Amino acid sequence: MSVSNNEEYVVTEDKEWKVYRLKESFNIDEKIASLYDILGWMYLEGKGVDKNSNEAISMFNNSVKFDSKDSDYHYDLGYALSEVGRYDESLASLNKCLELSKDDKKSQSSAHNVIGVVYLSNDNIEKAKEHFQKALELNSNNEYAKTNLSALNE
Repeated sequence: MSVSNNEEYVVTEDKEWKVYRLKESFNIDEKIASLYDILGWMYLEGKGVDKNSNEAISMFNNSVKFDSKDSDYHYDLGYALSEVGRYDESLASLNKCLELSKDDKKSQSSAHNVIGVVYLSNDNIEKAKEHFQKALELNSNNEYAKTNLSALNE
């Protein structure tokens, strides 16, 4: 659903007062998704509320429901799911993030890093290493992937 927000401006032009109307429209579902995402991080990190991973997952699910085409919301959901050990669901969300963020190397790198963490949590060292390396190929400045890969190589 789109919503219009009209603003009027009075300006002088050629020694005359003129009224211009600026019409801004936005997608209300995208705004709602963004707000749910903010709430999700507040619950996940315990900022302003008690830390509650399950409530965070619920908020991130709402973000995806309102804007399923935003890769960041799938990443956030996948990350939160990995935090509570729901690995299969996490991988599904993170793979959706990869699918939607084909042109965004940083997002892809972050998703590969968390996928690596999921595989590491399942004792699949080779798959974990593969994803940490992919994360670094996409973004050589991904400190999380560097740390994770370094820990595996020790």
